[in-house]
Amino acid sequence: MPIYGVIHALEHAWREGYQRFWLESDSSLVHHGFLDQLVVPWSFRGRWSPCLHFCKHMQFKVSHVFHEENHCIDKLVNLVLIYRKQY
Repeated sequence: MPIYGVIHALEHAWREGYQRFWLESDSSLVHHGFLDQLVVPWSFRGRWSPCLHFCKHMQFKVSHVFHEENHCIDKLVNLVLIYRKQY
């Protein structure tokens, strides 16, 4: 589920002290989750609420990209996953 990946990324960014964060996602659920917390599945809301708080305390931007435009990112993620399996 893409929302879990966003939660994980935002929690990591907060722990590391990031001041700026730009999130691009091809998931409309992720994009709408920042506008209305109620569209996020209830099982994720306990971790989603703190993420919204994190975003308010950094320069944060979220944008929606269409899946067709996300081809390069998909390839890079696959390379990282293959690399991690080897080591």
